Amino acid sequence: PPPFRERGLASELLGGGYPCERRGQGTVEVGTLACLVRREGAYYALTNRHVAGTTGEEVFARIRGERVRVGLSEGAPLTKQKLKARFPAYAESNVFVNVDAGLIRLDDVSDWTSQVFGIGEMGEMFDATASTLTLDLMGLPVRAFGGTSGVLEGEIKALFFRYQSVGDYDYVSDVLIGPRR
Repeated sequence: PPPFRERGLASELLGGGYPCERRGQGTVEVGTLACLVRREGAYYALTNRHVAGTTGEEVFARIRGERVRVGLSEGAPLTKQKLKARFPAYAESNVFVNVDAGLIRLDDVSDWTSQVFGIGEMGEMFDATASTLTLDLMGLPVRAFGGTSGVLEGEIKALFFRYQSVGDYDYVSDVLIGPRR
């Protein structure tokens, strides 16, 4: 692939789609800020677990070429959950869903917007339950903006795609996204 070009987005308001980074042990972990999350009266940015790191690590974004601190990583990252915990109507006991999530406790929420860079305002949130996850979702177009990759477009190809089986345990992704037709 072509070498990574460091992006320094021009807006001083941070939001979904902005690149972020954490430095530690001689490496730089790069990812994308996904959205704002509110928990127990505090605001957080959601990102990948490898970017958030362990509790108390500084996370940065690039604004107009400047490296600006966003906040500190908080809590243990979420890596996998039993399918039954996320979707109680599904009785499979040894099926795990991969979750790649980490939280960053924000230094200043007034620096943020709820809009997603490269996309704009979000529409209504989809409530994913055992009743709403139907085959009607197959082929549905989706769009995202990655902090390092830019615009990403695809469509839903599969629900609960099993990518690994080890012993009595199955590992699935809740949604598999592939290229648009």
